[in-house]
Amino acid sequence: MKYLINELAKLASISTRTLRYYDQIGLLHPSITSPAGYRFYSREEVNRLQQIMFLKTLDIPLKNIKEILDHPEFDHLDNLKEHLEKLQLKKKQLNAIISTLTATIEATERNIEMKDKDKFVGFKKTLLKDNDALYKDEVEQKWGKSSYEQSRKAFESMSETEFQHFKALGEKIVSELKKAYDAQLDYMSLPMQKVAKLHQEWIQMAWGRYDADAHYQLVEMYVVDERFKVYYDKIQDGLALLLKNAVQYYLLK
Repeated sequence: MKYLINELAKLASISTRTLRYYDQIGLLHPSITSPAGYRFYSREEVNRLQQIMFLKTLDIPLKNIKEILDHPEFDHLDNLKEHLEKLQLKKKQLNAIISTLTATIEATERNIEMKDKDKFVGFKKTLLKDNDALYKDEVEQKWGKSSYEQSRKAFESMSETEFQHFKALGEKIVSELKKAYDAQLDYMSLPMQKVAKLHQEWIQMAWGRYDADAHYQLVEMYVVDERFKVYYDKIQDGLALLLKNAVQYYLLK
């Protein structure tokens, strides 16, 4: 089966403008040209478009999607299985949040005072499941099973005040990092060194302890491991590298 651009757009419920943009940036090209000059998408491009749309649901930037799909070791079936696993995780996370929201609505309607710790159960479960899926194997391999378990226990035992502070720290790191990037500040600048110090505090809260060597190695993974890199680079390409350089410089001073 082959499709003209308007036919594929209709099939995938996206705009022809989006498909033209994908063609322009080299993400998805029509592979067949008829004698009359019409360009068609083949089954291979249909499969690639499906992969693109799956990866977009995981908030991966288009530039990174292209790198993933163009990698010589890319395997279509393996990636479908990986998408399914990640979407099932996302479903569990949403269910946890929905459960917390439902309980909040019921408590409000019945004029019942909901315990503060119960207001954030869904969010903490979501973060823990997300961390388990993305980082557990890598952390255990690098620093041992006990290190990951200690970090998990530290996170679970956070009070709601600590949890909110932890979240606010993470948001501030990203915000200040983006400001520094936009201002074209280098990693040795005072604002970036303040970001590095914030990251140190954030890591200490996440781990329940602090190890400078482990912190140094961790930020190295921010640029070599796509799972870590995309967390910052989905905001702005280059943020992960800027943070890595700032933290390593801060730790070596």
